[in-house]
Amino acid sequence: MNRKQSLLIAGFLAALLTTGVVTVSSFVANAANQPAAVANASAAPTADPTAQSDVDAAYLAEVQTTLAAREAALAAQLQTSKQALTDLDAQAQAQIAAIQSEVDAAVAVAQERAATLAAQQQELAALQQAIEQDGLAFQQELAALQAADAQLTEQLTAATAQLQAAYSEIAARQQAQVDAAANNSQSSNQGGGWNDDDHEEHEDDHEDREDHDKQKEHEDEHEEHDDD
Repeated sequence: MNRKQSLLIAGFLAALLTTGVVTVSSFVANAANQPAAVANASAAPTADPTAQSDVDAAYLAEVQTTLAAREAALAAQLQTSKQALTDLDAQAQAQIAAIQSEVDAAVAVAQERAATLAAQQQELAALQQAIEQDGLAFQQELAALQAADAQLTEQLTAATAQLQAAYSEIAARQQAQVDAAANNSQSSNQGGGWNDDDHEEHEDDHEDREDHDKQKEHEDEHEEHDDD
């Protein structure tokens, strides 16, 4: 703003100086023409050229004095205007330098903030990438756990089915042994001609067979559990 004001003042002073020069030139031209007019006007009443010359010389001296005074005043005004322009320019230069310093500082701060923002954006991108990688790894681990769980469930179902089949087979064998024992008991009761020793020996053999069958079933069941 001060720079603009300085330019406006300089333009105004230049216009003022031009106006003064034009005015002085017009005044000198009028002064040069005025003695001839006075001489023409006074030619009729007097014919003394010496007196007229003295009047003209005095008038010219007065005009020159007036012009010199005006020129001095204009020169002083011009010098004052130049000094004012110099002072304004110095102030403007100082203000411009201060503003430039502020602008440079603001640019440095903006660049620093831009660098910080770029670093934060890089950190954010790296964090997002890490989160995506962790999510992918979690999905893979979850899929593996689900597959393992499905496999274990399938194995457990198969083992349960085998165990149920083994239990059913054992129950069928036990039922067959019970039925066979009942049939043997009925046969013994019907064949009453046997002696007691033969009957006891038959019962001992039957008990031995039952014990042997139970032991074999227990071993088979143990082997099935080992297989599971």
